[in-house]
Amino acid sequence: MKTAGPAARTAHVPSEDWVADHSAPDALLSALNAASDRLTSEFGTWRTPWGEINRLQRLNGAIRQPFNDQAPSLAVPLRVSGVPDGAVLHVDRVVFRVVSSSFKTLYEGRGNAFDVRGGSADVRGASTDGSTRLLRQKLEIPKRSFDRLAKQASDAHIELEYFLTLLRVKTLALSTVADGWTESGGRVTEVGHCASRVDSEGNDVQVACRQVGALPSCLSAQLVMQEGGPSNPEKFECDFSYEPASLQFGTEPMDHFQLKLPFNDPTGAAHFSIGPDQVQDAQVVLRVYEPEGHFTRKVVIAHIPPPA
Repeated sequence: MKTAGPAARTAHVPSEDWVADHSAPDALLSALNAASDRLTSEFGTWRTPWGEINRLQRLNGAIRQPFNDQAPSLAVPLRVSGVPDGAVLHVDRVVFRVVSSSFKTLYEGRGNAFDVRGGSADVRGASTDGSTRLLRQKLEIPKRSFDRLAKQASDAHIELEYFLTLLRVKTLALSTVADGWTESGGRVTEVGHCASRVDSEGNDVQVACRQVGALPSCLSAQLVMQEGGPSNPEKFECDFSYEPASLQFGTEPMDHFQLKLPFNDPTGAAHFSIGPDQVQDAQVVLRVYEPEGHFTRKVVIAHIPPPA
């Protein structure tokens, strides 16, 4: 398909149709042999069920997948260092593979993404040690596959591939929670008209922006106190798309951004530096980030850790 792509686009037909109509029998047979050889090399046999290759962590047939912290998972310790001050390391995607000593892929799935800020506390609560961030990479595995892998743990290792973006702040805007940018008519550079308010339950600050045209791909909001006081965790909304733009008709001209900044947990499980008693004196910080670089990193864990 890759080699047929340019010719198919020139002919304005789908790649599959171009291959079916124009490829020589020898070329089709060669492609089949190459696919068979790769399956045998990576999975031990070409008779590999589709579910053994294309795994998207679906635990059942539901459209909205249930997530359960008690489900089988692995927690891999990570150290992240070298993130410049003021920058944020954003994880676009994490792919992990459990590989046997004979290099057969036993399982493949996705890990949880995270963000790491340089020069300060981590964005999502990881502990710190100077300029190094200590994190636990969680890898969710369906129970049936987990039980199968547990029997082969002594003869396998984990390969993690990270697709990363280094972000820098481009625009920053401040507002008190109560005013919601009303002094400037709600207009904030690059993100349009914005507003903020405490929700009716008194647990979150709702922040919303809208403008004509597309909003930046990466925005964040954070509750902070003035003059260097305490702050709550920064929340990100990053949606980078590296696919070619597609032709669309009837596109909604307005783009929207909305986040909830929690400051009170009714269950008592979470505690915030800025709580209900301080929130009316707090400020909302909006940050617009732009990519400075894209890169990948690969991590190999020699031994499978015990379940989390």
